[in-house]
Amino acid sequence: MVLILILFNLFVFITIDRLSNSLHFTLSQIVNGQLNLNIKRSKMEMFNSIGQTFNQYLKKIRTLVSQYQNLAEKTIKESNKITTQSESLQVVSREIATTTQNIAEAASDQAESLDNITKNMELFSQDVKEI
Repeated sequence: MVLILILFNLFVFITIDRLSNSLHFTLSQIVNGQLNLNIKRSKMEMFNSIGQTFNQYLKKIRTLVSQYQNLAEKTIKESNKITTQSESLQVVSREIATTTQNIAEAASDQAESLDNITKNMELFSQDVKEI
């Protein structure tokens, strides 16, 4: 009878030790970044309860990571759009600056031409008076 009790205790101890080692190994992998793992069901309800709770927690973490990845992808896309728009604005800004410069030069040329015409008209007017 005592021998059976000892063997039973030994069996229980070995089973708990194996389950504990398996749980520890899986948790170590998860802690090191393997978030795609789950705690496997075991023969003991105590370990199942711990595993099930931890798996629920992992599911929440996976959801957060997924949301973060989606947000990061959207942010990158929007950033690329902003960069493209900024480059387009730079091109348009240079074109506007060039056009403004051309208009200013044309206005200056017209003012100079008008000044020359005015001087020529004055000279012509003086010549007409002298005649």
